[in-house]
Amino acid sequence: MYSKITYESLSEGARKLFEQRMDERCKSTDLLFTTLIVLEWVAMIVVSVIVSPLAWEGRNSYIHPHLLVALVLGGLVTLPVIYFYFTAPGKPVTRHVIAFSQMLISAILIHLTGGRIETHFHVFGSLAFLAFYRDWRVFITAVIVVTLDHMIRGIYLPESVYGVLTASPWRTLEHVGWVVFECFFLIKVCVRNEHEMMFLASQQDALEVTNSHIQELAEERARELEKSRSLLEAIVNNSFDAIIAINEDYQITSWNHGASNLYGYSEEEVKDKIVSMLIPESLQAEFYKNISNVFEGMPISNLETLRLRADGSTVDVALTVSPIKNDDHEIIGCSLIERDITHKKELEKRISEFYSTVSHELRTPLTSIRGALSIIDDDIVELDSEEGREMIQLARSSSERLVRLINDILDLRKIEAGKLELHLIKTDSKNLVKQGLETMSGMAQKADVTISCNISFDAVVEVDPDRITQVLANLLSNAIKYSPRGGLVLISVDTLENGRVRYSITDEGEGISTENIEKLFGKFQQIDSSDSRPKEGTGLGLSISKAIVEQHNGTIGVHSRPGIGSTFWFELPYLEEDLKGESDTLEPSDNAILIVEDDLNLAQLLKISLKKKGFCPRHVTTIRGANIFLEKHRPSVIIADIMLPDGNGIDFLETVKENPDLEQTPVIVISGRDREEFEFAHPFIYAWFHKPFDLNELTGTINGLLSGKKKVLIVEDDDETRTVIATQLKKLKAFCLEASDGESAVEIALDKKPDVIILDISLPQMDGFEVVKALSGKPPPALLVYSGRDLDSQDRARLKLGVTKHLTKGRIGPKEFVTTVEELLEGVRSPVAPGHPKRQIE
Repeated sequence: MYSKITYESLSEGARKLFEQRMDERCKSTDLLFTTLIVLEWVAMIVVSVIVSPLAWEGRNSYIHPHLLVALVLGGLVTLPVIYFYFTAPGKPVTRHVIAFSQMLISAILIHLTGGRIETHFHVFGSLAFLAFYRDWRVFITAVIVVTLDHMIRGIYLPESVYGVLTASPWRTLEHVGWVVFECFFLIKVCVRNEHEMMFLASQQDALEVTNSHIQELAEERARELEKSRSLLEAIVNNSFDAIIAINEDYQITSWNHGASNLYGYSEEEVKDKIVSMLIPESLQAEFYKNISNVFEGMPISNLETLRLRADGSTVDVALTVSPIKNDDHEIIGCSLIERDITHKKELEKRISEFYSTVSHELRTPLTSIRGALSIIDDDIVELDSEEGREMIQLARSSSERLVRLINDILDLRKIEAGKLELHLIKTDSKNLVKQGLETMSGMAQKADVTISCNISFDAVVEVDPDRITQVLANLLSNAIKYSPRGGLVLISVDTLENGRVRYSITDEGEGISTENIEKLFGKFQQIDSSDSRPKEGTGLGLSISKAIVEQHNGTIGVHSRPGIGSTFWFELPYLEEDLKGESDTLEPSDNAILIVEDDLNLAQLLKISLKKKGFCPRHVTTIRGANIFLEKHRPSVIIADIMLPDGNGIDFLETVKENPDLEQTPVIVISGRDREEFEFAHPFIYAWFHKPFDLNELTGTINGLLSGKKKVLIVEDDDETRTVIATQLKKLKAFCLEASDGESAVEIALDKKPDVIILDISLPQMDGFEVVKALSGKPPPALLVYSGRDLDSQDRARLKLGVTKHLTKGRIGPKEFVTTVEELLEGVRSPVAPGHPKRQIE
């Protein structure tokens, strides 16, 4: 069996194993022979010293040749073995050197014993030892050494090898023959052992390959198990559901992230705790009963119940409980899967409320229709009478209410099915608003609510007009329903920098709280869904409006403050802007006020406040929009923010100042920054309102600007004195302009044409005399010289314009000062056209 195995037939792994074992065997045999040869050398020397250290010739002695042979020849034979053992262990050359040396050791021993036949057995023992190498080639070296040794010494020194003086050559052949005879069998054994080692190497390689394959399979299986475990762990940990494991003692043994999110506990806080900490006390008995059933092999599926959170609140969950079994199929615990169904419960509640609302909304008009028709059919009233016509109108309006309800339900169904179709056409915003107004004008009239419009830009949009009109009508309907009698609803259309147009509907209702705003656009959602709610409706309108706007790639939202009102808005992409001039406003007014403000909520509040005061506000969000508007319009007042999306508002106001057509237009700044932070080339800002500000104060200032009140210019370099003077003049109901130096005073006087100038003499840049000189050639205003200097007659003559009076600071009281100013104002016979003062004096 072994003879069929050859080195070439071995696999690479078997070859490596075979070579490794051969190398190990050869190294161990090298060590064995090296030790043996050294010991043999030492033994030869010791025996030679003991047996015959000296040779004698009569009385004379000398070192016996045997001792020299043992010492010198033994050393020459031993030293190469030691050298190769240390320099080439396990190599073929070392084996052959050892075979060569071992045979020579045998020859030396035979020589030292005088060719005794017993010593020849050392040769055969050495050959047997060489078989340890399992390499038949070493026997060739050994046979050659023995043959040459016996042949040479048999001829020249037969006594040293055979113990006789003469020996026949055939005797050498006889000895060599026995050596070859032994080597034949030893070689056969070596070859057999070599094949056996190859076989064993092959078997071990096969075992290692199999073991490696098994190990790979085991590792792959372990990886798969680890992957499955990791996947299962990931699924469990990333599940939105709470997945909890408990043991037979009801202790929590496993807790996933979903459980942490649901309950508010971390895994460390609940590990090994009793699961009853998650159960409301009133439900614990039921829970333990259910768990006992699970331990008996009866799982629970989708049981709706309550659980207790870490903060003490309860949460609705759908509970599924399954037994956990060990390898022996014994139940050792339970797994609890709990799904938060709070949203489901809320939805069920809302749907229930919706059905209740729809039932109410259906029954109410049906009752009215049936009652009205019964009155006519029973001849209680005449059909042609006023009461009959009233009953017919009642039945008609109730049927229209039913149609709206059915249409809302059908639209909702289309939206949910994704089948709401849009028929897009290009139209302008003004037409859309008009259509919405026409739809809701009757409702507004009955509710005694005024609808006002403000369209700064008539943007062209690509929409389904019927659907957008439906949205506008819905928002208008809500605004009218929740506005008080005599209230105002404002519709505004503004273009934004992001390429969108915003439609805003603002009412003066009670407003909406923050928590209720979040519910507004949900299906079946009403802020008050009880049967006692004051307003009719199903709660579908805003949800449908939201879906329509979003299908137009738009957005919808609301801004509201309780007690003030609400602004519902939606934005749509627009194609272009088309400025229509005054015709853009559905209610033209001479009191046009341009509002330049990027905060749409604030702008909407400004517009509705100004509308109620009888003004016609126009709103833009950018400097570009303002410039486009001013190319065709001249507003009575400009209200502008300083920080605008496309530039600095101050630069815009400087541009306005340089326009001859707008130089008399008053400007009011509304900003969150202080006026002192800015430097102006022209002091033409009439009022500066710091955000947040009082809307009534702003509208009062504008009303004063446009009412034609007289103006007083206070020229005083001391800021505190100017403030005191302005405060003293409040009761005169005039407007005060202020200048802190002579140059500004001249510029304001020429530009704003005040009725009275209150002038100090000591001023920076230009003193009072220079101011009067610069204004002397113009239509003279009244002049009150109010200075701390004592003026002589020449000074008084130089300080004169129109009606002129002189007062000295510190010598008169506030009452006399105010009376003097009042007299000067009353003395102005021909008041100038309405100007634009900076601060209202009230």
